[in-house]
Amino acid sequence: MSKKNQGLKKKIIIFSGIIIALALVIFGITLISSSSSSSLKNISSDEIVEQGTPYMAIIDMYKITTEATALKGLNEQRKNYAEKLKKEASRKEEALMKAKKDIESKQSVLSKEALQKKAQEYQKSLMDYQKDMSEKSAGIEKSYREALQKVQKGTLDGVINDVAKKKKVTIVLNSSQAILLNPVLNITEDIIKVLNNRLPKVHMATPKGF
Repeated sequence: MSKKNQGLKKKIIIFSGIIIALALVIFGITLISSSSSSSLKNISSDEIVEQGTPYMAIIDMYKITTEATALKGLNEQRKNYAEKLKKEASRKEEALMKAKKDIESKQSVLSKEALQKKAQEYQKSLMDYQKDMSEKSAGIEKSYREALQKVQKGTLDGVINDVAKKKKVTIVLNSSQAILLNPVLNITEDIIKVLNNRLPKVHMATPKGF
């Protein structure tokens, strides 16, 4: 293969794959009230409340974001958009591959100028594809984050606060911050139950480009 052809082949590279960040937003909320502290005994949270003893509670934010009805639905919406983007990427990559092979098949018959023009056109199509996929991927994450923040600030924070007050909790920590966890202190199920009643579903805004 000539140096011209080798140079062209190096120049024509298909960018494949889409990086869609799947990282979930994990947020810890701390509630502090002034009251005397006492050592925890192996008793239920209800017994602690009845005794009027302030105590610490733990919530599993990952479990809430993956099992609460509204948030589970939100994650599913995000996944569906990611699947659509993946299919679109496959179609466009197939078209780009076809265009690349077409150029390679005409290397021996086209003039240097004509070959260079086709290579430039292909390179532009490739760059447009990369930009489009990147923007759409970012759009999915933006819509997801905004919906998640809306749930947190609009509903979840209030639910955690209300459950904490009902149980006379002094401090609420995310389970990821705890080194040793007594199951008695875990109020995650209470949070999920109240959240499901207050917010059964949440809509993720259509991402840019879809």
